[in-house]
Amino acid sequence: MPNPLFRPFNMAGLQLPNRVVMAPMTRSFSPNGVPGADVAAYYRVRAEGEVGLIVTEGTGIDRVGSVNDPNIPRFHGDAALAGWGNVVKEVHAVGGLIAPQLWHVGAAINHANPSPPPQESPSGLFKPGKAWGEKMSESDIADTVAAFAKAAGAAKKLGFDTIELHGAHGYLIDQFFWTGTNERSDSWNGDTIAQRGKFAAEILKAVRAEVGADYPVIIRISQWKQQAFDHKVASSPAELEAWLAPMSDAGADVFHCSDQFQYVPPRGAAVLTIHDLTTLSHPEFHVSDNTTLHSAKDRFAATRATHLIAVSQATRRDIEHYLHVPSERISVVY
Repeated sequence: MPNPLFRPFNMAGLQLPNRVVMAPMTRSFSPNGVPGADVAAYYRVRAEGEVGLIVTEGTGIDRVGSVNDPNIPRFHGDAALAGWGNVVKEVHAVGGLIAPQLWHVGAAINHANPSPPPQESPSGLFKPGKAWGEKMSESDIADTVAAFAKAAGAAKKLGFDTIELHGAHGYLIDQFFWTGTNERSDSWNGDTIAQRGKFAAEILKAVRAEVGADYPVIIRISQWKQQAFDHKVASSPAELEAWLAPMSDAGADVFHCSDQFQYVPPRGAAVLTIHDLTTLSHPEFHVSDNTTLHSAKDRFAATRATHLIAVSQATRRDIEHYLHVPSERISVVY
């Protein structure tokens, strides 16, 4: 019997050749927000590897402050959409399937960008007690809902096979879910997760109206936040149902659940992390990711290593910013 990972799978009408999906990964290789030929080539290579579905890096909707890095691709404007059309063409040429991840960062802070565009969020908060950006008005919310729907419609017209909404990791949609960043006193907040989920549900309804009934729609969610790794939106199965059911009713076909920890070892078991393995085999190297970078132990090791391996472009920027490590000492995995 073949491994279940390599069996075909029907995802809301979209036939995947296997169940391996490439998750979105921020790259920051699109100057002025326009994905070029190198971006198309990057995704083509992944499709040639026969991954079942590619979900692109997050790409900003047509809203000021939707991204906080000028090299993150946009999903609006003639030049950016033409670039994405070329990405679709290259991926489809080798038999791949692809979805854009539609994104609004909200009040997320990018320390590597000292002059970000104006940013917005439910209550003008990056995290509890940390003011950042502006509180969204009713018209701001309506325009943002419409911008997500417009981007979804553009994706379908460009030939993307499905779309994903980024509703996780402490970005805008997730900032409405979280009591720590949603302090509103209107209908966009409430005591229950279902009430705080109204923003996501309205986006999904608008997206569904734009793309039609038969086009697959994914939304990425997470319990944890970049601002609070240990936070839980839902603490029980009943709360989880109250969180997800309205989004399903509004048009979500697939929930992409982002979990910070995939494995919890038995009590007393020894676990070798990638950091441990690298230290044992190559003591002159050090591996950093966004989860461990901010620990004192990691900072100490990183500043003394002769060379660093960053697991993303975002981590590379953090290493340069926080630790003042020269870029020539840093290699990026992807």
